[in-house]
Amino acid sequence: MGRVEMIILVGAIAILGRYSLTVNSVLLSSELNVLQSGYELNAILICDNLFNQAWLLAYDQNTVLSQAKSIPASFTSANSLGSETGEVYSDFNDIDDYNNYTATNTTVDGMTYTVSVGVGYVEINDKDTIVPIQTTLKKMTVTVVSNYLRNDISFSRLYPYWK
Repeated sequence: MGRVEMIILVGAIAILGRYSLTVNSVLLSSELNVLQSGYELNAILICDNLFNQAWLLAYDQNTVLSQAKSIPASFTSANSLGSETGEVYSDFNDIDDYNNYTATNTTVDGMTYTVSVGVGYVEINDKDTIVPIQTTLKKMTVTVVSNYLRNDISFSRLYPYWK
C-alpha cells in the first residue's frame, strides 16, 4: 500500500469516525427527548388527576352538605382558604382544601417530583388575578417540580359555583 492510499484510508476512517459520532449524538439526543416527553406527560397527568379529584368535591366548606345561604358572602373568606384543622389530603371535601397542599412522590417509572397547589377566588371578568374577596369562581393552580423536567409544569383550572 502506497503513501497516497494510506492517506486516503486514514481520511476515510476519520470521516467514518466523525459520521459515527454524529449519528450516535443524534440517537442519544432523540432518546433523551423521548424520555423528557414521558416525564412531561407524567407531570401533566399528575396535574389533571388533582383537577379531576377537586372537581368531584363541594365548591366550599359551607356548601358541603347544603347550598350556601348567602352567595358569595357565606363562602370561606379568601385568607382562610385551605384545609380545615386536622384535615388531611384523603379527607378533603371541598375545592379550597387543596390551597397550600404540597406533596413529594415518585412515579412508577422513577420520576421523583413535588406537587404544590394554590387555590384562590377570581373574578369572572379577570380570571388571571386572585382577589381577596369571595366570588363564585375559584382558580386552582397545580405546579409539578422535578429534576427530571426541563422546566416546572404548571396548569390552572377554574371551578364555578353551581347551585
